[in-house]
Amino acid sequence: MTDVVADRGGDPTTKPKEFDKLDDLKGMVELDLKMELSDVDNYTKHSKLAEQMGLTELKVKLEEMAADESRHARELHRILKGM
Repeated sequence: MTDVVADRGGDPTTKPKEFDKLDDLKGMVELDLKMELSDVDNYTKHSKLAEQMGLTELKVKLEEMAADESRHARELHRILKGM
């Protein structure tokens, strides 16, 4: 996606999100699930913006990323059921 940002005149940067550091495994998995779901929401919103801008390639890439995060969330949900 950095190529799309650069092509549109932007300066691609990467800065990880800040998050709480937990000590217990269940809390870590719950936090990871929450973060995955937040990522799904963000990628979906940005995909809609890309569609409005006519950026089909970016739209599809963001939808693929949302789908990956959604799969991760389902896996984490299954793990939490077993804890």
